[in-house]
Amino acid sequence: MSDMTSEDFLTLGKEYALGSRLHRKDLPKSVECFRKAGEMGNIRGIFRHALSIFEGEGVPKNRDLAQKMARKVIPLLNAEADENKTKSIQTLADAYSFGLGVPQDLHRAYELYLEASILGDKEAQCSLGFCYFDGLGVEKNVNMGARWWTISASQGYPHACCDIGVCYLSGIGVKKDVAEAIRWFTEASESNYSPGSSFMGRCYYFGIGVKKNPVKAAEYYSLALMQDYDRGCRSILSDGLDLREFLDSKKLRENLRTSIHGSDDIDIVDGCVYLSRAVTSINTDILADRCIRKIIVEPDNPNYRSIDGCLYDKAGATLLLYPRARPLKDCCQPESLKSVQDLGFFNELIALAKQE
Repeated sequence: MSDMTSEDFLTLGKEYALGSRLHRKDLPKSVECFRKAGEMGNIRGIFRHALSIFEGEGVPKNRDLAQKMARKVIPLLNAEADENKTKSIQTLADAYSFGLGVPQDLHRAYELYLEASILGDKEAQCSLGFCYFDGLGVEKNVNMGARWWTISASQGYPHACCDIGVCYLSGIGVKKDVAEAIRWFTEASESNYSPGSSFMGRCYYFGIGVKKNPVKAAEYYSLALMQDYDRGCRSILSDGLDLREFLDSKKLRENLRTSIHGSDDIDIVDGCVYLSRAVTSINTDILADRCIRKIIVEPDNPNYRSIDGCLYDKAGATLLLYPRARPLKDCCQPESLKSVQDLGFFNELIALAKQE
């Protein structure tokens, strides 16, 4: 990072703030980038750092400090805006929109967003879309809002991609076109914009514009959750599996593939682990995951067998693992059983006996 300019840090900070194709959303990292840009004399970096503090995004909220920081750079932003420097015009518009460093003035913010939008700034175009869509500083016009979101989205701005996707999904501001909505939501999700991933999850879960696929839905919702976007995500179920359990199962699959010899021949679906004939050795500690409810071994595996969803040695004499998500009342001991290797299973039986 030693070769990075203040403008590089500012751009990187914005990518971390929203998410991009190269970087997932990380608000603390965005604040650090804005701070470094500001320390290098970038006035827009100082303002974005102040805005993060003002909103409490990635840093503790302190509006007095944020106002003090912003007021110092407003005269400099005004001077650059007078020289038609597009990014300074857009930043100054943000100042009037939030009332940061200047008294809040939504109409002035609209005028500046319009000026920067005409000059081609995609962030300003997205903000201008909101001005029209919500009637902020200008008469409400959802058609104009959708138009500016389309222009911004066409430049790859993920926030606008998601916004215009919602327009196409609902038929507000544009003619309803679910396929076009899916296209824009996908674009937003691929740019690591968490609301886009959330919308894609919703589409797959309910079968909106795509074939209903709960597992695919959970995969998209997991992307949103990993970036702390929780709007509706946790309430979604995937084939009876809680989303957190689904995430655990994905992690488990990765662990399985690094801890089982013959790992190309294992899989986990809906809490069931499938072991093929090629599996030669297993780390049962990995299999003692709470989301596993059944283990199924291919009959001609030379080393293992499954009985009633539990893992045994080939002879069926040693119980190697009783799945943690399997109720103990379902326990069925085969006549061939001589020993139990799964100590966790013993402990749970003891606990159950004490309860009775």
